[in-house]
Amino acid sequence: MRVNDLRSRGVTIHLNIMAQRYPIPDVPVLYLVEPTEKNIKLICSDLARGLYTPAYVSFLSSVPRPLLEDFAAEIASTNTSEHIAQIYDQYLNFIVAEPDLFSLGMGKEAYWTLNSARPSDEELDSAIDRIVSGIFSVCATLGSIPIIRCPPGTAAQAIASKLDRKLRDHVLNSKDNLFSTGGQKPTSGSFVPTSRPVLIILDRKVDLYVPPSISLIPLHNVSATVILTMLYAKLTHWLSPF
Repeated sequence: MRVNDLRSRGVTIHLNIMAQRYPIPDVPVLYLVEPTEKNIKLICSDLARGLYTPAYVSFLSSVPRPLLEDFAAEIASTNTSEHIAQIYDQYLNFIVAEPDLFSLGMGKEAYWTLNSARPSDEELDSAIDRIVSGIFSVCATLGSIPIIRCPPGTAAQAIASKLDRKLRDHVLNSKDNLFSTGGQKPTSGSFVPTSRPVLIILDRKVDLYVPPSISLIPLHNVSATVILTMLYAKLTHWLSPF
C-alpha cells in the first residue's frame, strides 16, 4: 500500500513502533504489530505516557493467551484501559506476492533451523510455531479448512500435526469461527464444509517428480486423466496423514 492510499483512508502519519515518537493529543492510533512481548511493552509504554488516545490494537496473528493475560495485567496496573478502544486478531502474517503465491517472509534462516542439527529445541519449536501461524492465517483468509498431507518422519509432519491441532481447536472452541458462515459456532460433528482444498506440506529439499513408470508409457496412447490418476496414486502412497 502506498502513502497516498493511507492518506486517502484518513491515515495522516505512519511510524515504526521502534522509532522515537512524540505525543499527538486527541489523535487515535492504530497499532498493526506482531503479538510479541516487546511490542506489547511498547504499546503499554505509549499508553502510560499518553502519546495517543484512543488506541486500536491489531495483531497480525492470534495472540497467545499467556501474552494476552500479561497485556491485560500491564494495562490494569497502569490504569490505562480507558485508552484502548478495540483489540483485533487480523491473521495477516503472510506476504502475498501474486494472486496465487504467498510467502511467510521467514528468509533463509527458516530452512537452516529446520534442517540443521545445531538449533535448540526452543528455536525449532519457535520456527515451527511461526510457520503454523502463517499457514493458519492463509487458511483463515481463504475461509477453507484444508485436507493436510505430508511425508512422514520429517519437519513437514511436525508442522502438519500442529496445524491440524490448531485448526481443530479453533473450529471446536472458538466463539467466532472463521470457517463457518454467519459466525455460528458448530457443534461436534456438525461442521462439514462442502469442499476442501488439499494442502501438501513438503520440505524444501524434496523435489516432486513424475514417476519413471509414467515416462515409459507412450503418451499418445494414454489420456491425461490416466496420467494424473497414476501420479495421484504415486503421491498418495508417498504422502500420508500425520
